[in-house]
Amino acid sequence: MKLVIAAVLTFVAVLLSLNFLPRNEAPHQEVANKVELLRQSTSEAGPATQIAGRSDSSPVPPPPPTKKADNKEADKSGLRWETLRGLDYKTGKADKTVKKFLKTTVRIPGFVVPLDLYAKEAKEFLLVPTYGACIHTPPPPANQMILVKMKQGLAPRREAGPVWVTGQLELFKTETQWGKAGYRIRADMTEPYKGGY
Repeated sequence: MKLVIAAVLTFVAVLLSLNFLPRNEAPHQEVANKVELLRQSTSEAGPATQIAGRSDSSPVPPPPPTKKADNKEADKSGLRWETLRGLDYKTGKADKTVKKFLKTTVRIPGFVVPLDLYAKEAKEFLLVPTYGACIHTPPPPANQMILVKMKQGLAPRREAGPVWVTGQLELFKTETQWGKAGYRIRADMTEPYKGGY
């Protein structure tokens, strides 16, 4: 027993000499002050959360807001994502507003959802109105997804942000691994979207 007590005392002495344990009250007070400052700063940011069954004193930041491709920058064709809702994706019938854009060259902003995740260039991809649609969230309805087929040699680099797609719009039912699309654009070009959010 004396040997165990001697070993513990030696261990504590070593820890004290290496500054692993506080020697007096002052370092305790310094630590307490830092903890109080941390507590005040996190209480202003919001309540602490529990992750994986343990308490975390720092709040988890909220997820980034869902971004929508902005149509406020006037596109030349006048096509908007709201207009595309005029397709009844169950029956395949389009209203007169949608019909006026069919077989015409349109320009619409959106986010690229690649069909081949490993390709360096996306010759065929889905265009959706919101960031992360299909991959991170449930897919939008078919009337809010456009299958884009690029003309040869015009494949865009894989874009993380929104893009403008210009090409001929047509009704086209297709099913992909990311969901159903109700439209197809044979794209003449894509360009990075420059506009406000």
